[in-house]
Amino acid sequence: MVAPLTPTQRRVLDFLREFVERHRFAPTAREVAGRFGIAVKNGFYYL
Repeated sequence: MVAPLTPTQRRVLDFLREFVERHRFAPTAREVAGRFGIAVKNGFYYL
């Protein structure tokens, strides 16, 4: 059974989907971190 997404995970997933739909490629880790106001090196820890 898969656990439901947290609100933060949902926001990131929505951002990723919208970004890919608009640009046709995935954002960089820097772009994701910048969108959510977190440091790149800590980004994956928080998500």
